[in-house]
Amino acid sequence: MEIQTFLLSKSVQKIGRGSEYNGSLIGIHSFFSLDRSFPLNFEMPYFMLLRRAHRDGEERVMLRFSLVDMDGRSCGSPQSFSATGVFPSGFRFMTLAGKIQFSFPGMGDYRLDITADEHELSSTYHYDIEITSKP
Repeated sequence: MEIQTFLLSKSVQKIGRGSEYNGSLIGIHSFFSLDRSFPLNFEMPYFMLLRRAHRDGEERVMLRFSLVDMDGRSCGSPQSFSATGVFPSGFRFMTLAGKIQFSFPGMGDYRLDITADEHELSSTYHYDIEITSKP
């Protein structure tokens, strides 16, 4: 299983069946504190597209989200936040959407690591985020 796309957005709304979603301000990656105080805490919607190698049967997937600093050390949150979904039988692709609670300890460069746990192998997707002093 691989994460093909991951995006933070201002909003993500399911509008129909399957993978029919609408979003606004898609692909947000930079944030700032209005009053320059830290930690900077907020909740953000996400949208992701997952792909698996086969179409056989239903398959449960679990993803773990962890925030790390520019040196690769765990910091702030999320830390081991998880999201789950089920690939429907007969399909190779699946969409997953939800919300993540963030807490950034200060200004700087961060990375959201998303790890897909599988039976034998795991893969990690990286989403870079910057916290700046102004917009």
